[in-house]
Amino acid sequence: MRFRCPSCGFLGRVQVPAHFPRGRRARIRCARCHKPFILAVGRLWPQDSAEAYNALVAGALDCRGEKLGKLWVETVGSRGGSNPLVALQAHPSLSHELLHDLLDPFKDYFPICYVEFPGSPWSPDAPAEGKWAGQLLHTLDLLRLKLKADRLHLLAHLDSCRLALRAAEARPKEIASLLLLEPLLAGPAAGEPGMPWAAGGLEPTPAAATETVRALATGHWGLDAERAHLRGLAQLFAHGFTP
Repeated sequence: MRFRCPSCGFLGRVQVPAHFPRGRRARIRCARCHKPFILAVGRLWPQDSAEAYNALVAGALDCRGEKLGKLWVETVGSRGGSNPLVALQAHPSLSHELLHDLLDPFKDYFPICYVEFPGSPWSPDAPAEGKWAGQLLHTLDLLRLKLKADRLHLLAHLDSCRLALRAAEARPKEIASLLLLEPLLAGPAAGEPGMPWAAGGLEPTPAAATETVRALATGHWGLDAERAHLRGLAQLFAHGFTP
């Protein structure tokens, strides 16, 4: 797991043993300034302090995937014949990384496919507004061929639920089940005009991206979280975020 020392900014890496419980707090000492800090290793969110959030970096989990069509896909877990699960993050513009904390415990039972859309950290191509549904359908078809699966499970969170419903409607025979977590179904579909992160005029700076994600989490998603955790969530999602 990669990290940045919250005291001196040194970029380092900690090797998490296979037997070490995911998310357990560990005391890490920086190799350059030798100052210690506490980090919940093997997961991103939640952490216990603002210092721990400051130690997280983009790509901390060393995700590895490939382009399938226009989308980037990381597949983890067993491929023993079970139908794969395709997971969509809270909004297509955001990183998939937090979904690892939720879904990786199930990877021994079935393959899990994490998706990144254009404009996100692992798929830096310019986003094609309004074309996410078509891009997703094409990638789902390629995934079924690659994994030799007749059907897929589809899981979506918050704003991506509308996108998942479109996919299920277009491919009813290929979607084995549809799981919607806290679905936001009212208003424009993800990526269409009218959504707060699709508005123009935003400065492409980390600070502006963080504030945009914080506004999205509080104003649109209605998250009720402690300030440190909400700030940490915004910092994580802001890496590579394209408003």
